[in-house]
Amino acid sequence: MPNTEEQRLDLIENCTLLLEGPLKPFNQTDNTAEGRMITQCQWLKERAENHDLPLPVKEGKLGSLLYIYTNGELFTADSTKKEIRGTEVKMQRIIRLAYEGELLMKPPYIPYALRCIDALITLLQTAPRPLSQYEQSVIPDLKQLRQLLVG
Repeated sequence: MPNTEEQRLDLIENCTLLLEGPLKPFNQTDNTAEGRMITQCQWLKERAENHDLPLPVKEGKLGSLLYIYTNGELFTADSTKKEIRGTEVKMQRIIRLAYEGELLMKPPYIPYALRCIDALITLLQTAPRPLSQYEQSVIPDLKQLRQLLVG
């Protein structure tokens, strides 16, 4: 997917949310997970602000983010489920934007997503051939996804 202004702005926003939120009380240092995440987020944010961040970011440039997200180093026994989930969501968004080069799902996109889901369900239900059990099992999953998007 080509870089878009939306991806760039979303990346800046989510890095800022981490830097001014859960990472704010920590110092930038290579000795702690928090310090490495500060470095990673600042690098991503600065490059995005300078329009100098091709997406997806090359392999190896997101090592700290991916490692810390995977092993959960930012969380302590005192971390609440709400704090953990909030931080994980921001990190997941950065991973989707920077590592995978994807767009984030936003409320304005929901009507389009619903139309695509409806079209796929119709195609499956009116298929000119019998569907395999796996193909048939997609229909309830799509209906559930549709319901989740409707809210």
